[in-house]
Amino acid sequence: YAKRMLFKKFKGSLEQMPYMHYSSYQLNIKKKLKENFNIIIFLPNFDDAQNYYGGMVFSDFYEWITKTLEFLKTKNNISVAIKEHPNQTYISSTLVELLKKKYKEFIWLNKFTNNKLIFKNKPKLGISVCGTVLHELAYHKLIALSSGNSPYKNYKFVFTPKSEGDYFKKINLAINEKLNLNRNFKEEIAEFYYMWYLNNNDDIENYSRILDLKKYKSKVNENNILILSHFNKGILNNNLDKYIRNNKIL
Repeated sequence: YAKRMLFKKFKGSLEQMPYMHYSSYQLNIKKKLKENFNIIIFLPNFDDAQNYYGGMVFSDFYEWITKTLEFLKTKNNISVAIKEHPNQTYISSTLVELLKKKYKEFIWLNKFTNNKLIFKNKPKLGISVCGTVLHELAYHKLIALSSGNSPYKNYKFVFTPKSEGDYFKKINLAINEKLNLNRNFKEEIAEFYYMWYLNNNDDIENYSRILDLKKYKSKVNENNILILSHFNKGILNNNLDKYIRNNKIL
């Protein structure tokens, strides 16, 4: 099931990610990018929660990107591309414009660039703080590096640094093609995808799971009031007491 849903994702589906403004696998299709590069960096939305998954090896997103780019500036014969985040806010995009001016030597890709084109370029390394693109890189047989804690921490298809020094060490290893994926990396990705996106992974088993409220969510996106209204029309108008008894909710 997870493999089927991954296949749909890479065809442009946002079924598991309705919070995204659009799919990075559907827009702006071209035969190839003008530039070739060895490393691709996927920027976060700089307004996002910086330590949502328990912290990274840098203080914040800004320190991460500036230290990473300063480090990569010292690498001869290594071309680096940087892609803006599809969901970035106005404030985040303003910061990105400042970074573009400061680091003109790098290739800057706009947020509408199709990830399929990036993957076809076959970079030696893809870097993201903790984004969903990490498992997408690995699925396409590319080396993926996070900057610390992430949903992938206990999986081997994404390389997770233990410290700032280890982070830069792993970049060097990737440049020299000394990082490799395990043989069963796609099985691991499927397991991760199922557990993170498809399984009933709420904190406790509650009535919302029994009533299967998720099926209403896809019809009305993220608006909680509309979800409640849609649920009421489907259940409350069809004898809720009988529904509860039949499903042994009480």
